[in-house]
Amino acid sequence: MRKILLPLLLFIFSCENNDIESKKKKLDILKNSLVETYSEIEILEKEIILLDSTFIQKNYELVTVSELNNDPFIHEIELRGNIESRKNVIIVPEVVGKYTSVNVTEGQFVEKGTTLARINSDVFDNNLNEIKSSLDLLKTIFERQANLWQNNIGSEIDYLRAKSNYESIKSRYNATRLQVSKFEVIAPFSGIVDEVNVKVGEMASPTIPSFRILNESEYFLSVDVSENYINSFSIQDTVKVISNNKEIYADANGTLRVTYGNVSGVELRDGVYYKPFTTLEGIAEKHSGQEPFNVGDKLLNKISKKDYGTYYFEPIDSVPVNFISTLDITNGNSGSATINSDFDLVGLAFDGMLETIIADYKYISQARSISVDSRYLLWTLEKVEGADNILKELTIVN
Repeated sequence: MRKILLPLLLFIFSCENNDIESKKKKLDILKNSLVETYSEIEILEKEIILLDSTFIQKNYELVTVSELNNDPFIHEIELRGNIESRKNVIIVPEVVGKYTSVNVTEGQFVEKGTTLARINSDVFDNNLNEIKSSLDLLKTIFERQANLWQNNIGSEIDYLRAKSNYESIKSRYNATRLQVSKFEVIAPFSGIVDEVNVKVGEMASPTIPSFRILNESEYFLSVDVSENYINSFSIQDTVKVISNNKEIYADANGTLRVTYGNVSGVELRDGVYYKPFTTLEGIAEKHSGQEPFNVGDKLLNKISKKDYGTYYFEPIDSVPVNFISTLDITNGNSGSATINSDFDLVGLAFDGMLETIIADYKYISQARSISVDSRYLLWTLEKVEGADNILKELTIVN
């Protein structure tokens, strides 16, 4: 068996070795032929390009090379939530009756304690007046009886009876006055009147909402987060808020915005009208000697002398300080240029009206933006600061 096996093994090994050598030779032949082929292709391309420059147009992929930085990896997830407020309340009256007056309108800013509406309380008012008359009488009797008792005149029982009657009517008066106060619908905090659901002559009821008031200072974003992400957040993590409600304005910081309108006064409610311009004299009127109305002596002196210079504006008989307009601005617009139709700088926008602060989030026609007038800026530079070097660099258009 050994004599037969050995020649067989040698034969197999020899066949395998010959097969590998042949494959290597074949590979070398193919590589050489490939090099020759590429060389011929390159030569032909060059010759053709000399005859036709549009024959080959190579489209290169544009790439950017960036250095690797050891920065933290930020993983973002998208969640849906609602903007809510801790001071967004529906106000209902505490008594039943007929509304005799409604003192506010939608979008109006109100201070805490402002009377929003009044409900008829004639019966209770009459009772309160009667009790007040009795209270005054019993108070006088008690004071005189107490004076007699201190001087050892009269009996103790008369003094105690007068005291008891006075304290009893006083408690009754306070209770009735508390009941009368409930006929006034009062703002529980300062804020914006978002909804007015009542009219004069309608019936008031504790089951019917009358107003909605909100205060923008305590807004927060409420989001339902899956349990899978509960441990992925920590305090002071960055959050990007995207609103899908097109009626709500985004903050103006970092954006380019253009708005147009007219200089115009506004009447927010009956008897309350804001003029288009404020004047130098208005500065002096507001001067109190304390911040924020602490005006310098030099400025007050110029105002008192009516030293208007070339900045006098005849329609207001003074130098305009600020003006209001129908420009629609929002948070982040402070310091924006206000230009006229000739592209002259006529002012700088710096604020909105407190009464229409809701316009920061939703357009309302009564809203006005407040701009400082360029004439006041120039008047201050010339008359108060004496900054002639700055004025010389400006092109002033009358």
